[in-house]
Amino acid sequence: MYYQLSEFYKRDIYLQYAEENSIQYNAFEKGERIEIKSEIFYKVDKIDDYLNNYDVLPTFGTPLVSSKFVKLFKEYEEDVQFLRVNIKDMDGNTNRNFYIPNILKIVPCLDEEKSVVETKKYGSAIIKVIKQLYIVPNSIQNSLMVRMKEKTSYIIVTEQFKKLCESANLKGINLIEEGASIYTNI
Repeated sequence: MYYQLSEFYKRDIYLQYAEENSIQYNAFEKGERIEIKSEIFYKVDKIDDYLNNYDVLPTFGTPLVSSKFVKLFKEYEEDVQFLRVNIKDMDGNTNRNFYIPNILKIVPCLDEEKSVVETKKYGSAIIKVIKQLYIVPNSIQNSLMVRMKEKTSYIIVTEQFKKLCESANLKGINLIEEGASIYTNI
């Protein structure tokens, strides 16, 4: 069984990748190891008292993960590179307890026969909307987490990944089982 990695948080927020960062936000969707000398900043309206109770945080892009998450998956360095981030709020408070997971493997794994996919055009941009996701069996091979080549914003994880997260009691993680859909018109 495969899952799409998602997250949930107590209140409706998304941490925003700061414009002053020296690399573009989509650099983390390319599957390449990143060498960066400066801090990576994220912005949020306020840093909640309970922020550190979560192990996965929502962003517009790759979710952020806690030190606990990093320790759990540290031995999978061929799959993921963890880069520390600095979360800043509007009052100048900071939190340096989270990381961005740079997923290093991009794998073609979308089962195009079983999945329900629509292509939409917005001006010159063509967007692939996956209404119901299925993964090609055994396409991920020995990895725990990969980016899906057909839509690199999707992080696909395995049953083993799920079991590790459950045994570590990670908070804020939401795994969307393949075949699940929020759409009623498919």
